[in-house]
Order: sequence, then structure tokens, then C-alpha cells
Amino acid sequence: MPKGQYLHKKKPLENRFWSKVNKNGPIYKDLGNCWEWIAKTYKDGYGRFKVNNKEIASNRFSWKLHYGKIPKGLFVLHKCDNHLCVNPKHLFVGTQKDNMQDKILKGRSRNQNGENNNMSKLTGKIVLEIRRLYNDKNIPRK
Repeated sequence: MPKGQYLHKKKPLENRFWSKVNKNGPIYKDLGNCWEWIAKTYKDGYGRFKVNNKEIASNRFSWKLHYGKIPKGLFVLHKCDNHLCVNPKHLFVGTQKDNMQDKILKGRSRNQNGENNNMSKLTGKIVLEIRRLYNDKNIPRK
């Protein structure tokens, strides 16, 4: 019997990756279905994939498989806004600023002014009441 005949052979890396993807996710515009990661995720909802005992975000791994190296300082962003999506047609690279602008353009940013800011101590209603009381007492403004 040849040596090592019964040793388990590891799946090639690409096969292992694609075995953790469902290609029948929601359809995004004219770019087709999201290919959703169905294995482990980080707390923020992005997929995670282990390569050589090191974890990498699944969208980053998909980008590398299809397009090669990710330029230093850039992120792999989603056109579809689906953190689990690894469809290369739905991915693009950009800076953190690009990511924030994309978020604003798509209406995903929260208004954090006034009482919407989680550091806020006053509500709009309380501010109006303070102003009313201030005006009622004829306190001169400096």
C-alpha cells in the first residue's frame, strides 16, 4: 500500500472558500445575485475565512481571487451594502472617505446632530422650554 494513501487531502483553497458561499442571495440591481457568505462572521457581520491560520474578511478574499492584490490603505467595499456578499461584481476598492461618501449617497448615514447624537444631554423639547423660560424672565443676553 503506497505511503500516505489514507491521509486526508485538504480541499484546494478556492474550493474550500466557495463551499461556504450561497450564490442565490438577493438580487442587486443589474449586477445579479449577492453571493452570501454562510460560514463564520465577525461581530460586525462581515464573513471571515481562515487562510494559513490567519483570518481574512471573506469579501477581501473574494477580491483577491478575482482581481489580485488590494492596494495598500484601501478597503473592499460593497455596491450592494450586503456585508455577507462576496460577489466580485458587487465589490469595489476605495478609501475610508469613499466608504463614508457611499454611505451618505445611499442614505445609510444617521443624522447625529442635536438630540440624535448619543452624547447629547438635552432633547429639542427641553431646549425649547429653556428658551421659553429664559425669554419669559427678560434676562438680557450678552
